[in-house]
Amino acid sequence: MTIVAPVIAREEAPLAFGSIDSSSSGVVLTVNPDGTTRCSRAASCTGRASPAIFALTGTAGERVGVTVTDHATLSSAAGDSLQVALTLGSPQLDLIAGKARVAIGGEIIVPAGQAPGGYHGAFHVDVDYQ
Repeated sequence: MTIVAPVIAREEAPLAFGSIDSSSSGVVLTVNPDGTTRCSRAASCTGRASPAIFALTGTAGERVGVTVTDHATLSSAAGDSLQVALTLGSPQLDLIAGKARVAIGGEIIVPAGQAPGGYHGAFHVDVDYQ
């Protein structure tokens, strides 16, 4: 029998899409877990887009499995919403010296005429020993 320390996930950086202008036609913005981005209309995507980064801590040498919800809903203060398809960087990680980092990206489709404003949301990340 081995008793392990609780595995903890702490957000270091949120998933960010920067600013998107959808005034003329829909825009698809993909933020990959490795930090690369792709915008269907490059002139429509500005600002810093980046994946979410979670720091994991637990018992050194153990392997953990990571899962994330498939989608998240972003909502504006006015009640408008958008869906984000989430992408997990690595579903299994080894805790080297009791630590690891996992990245989560996403893809968002902003239709033409989407109401302007700040959109925010949350998603759920589970980490368990394997």
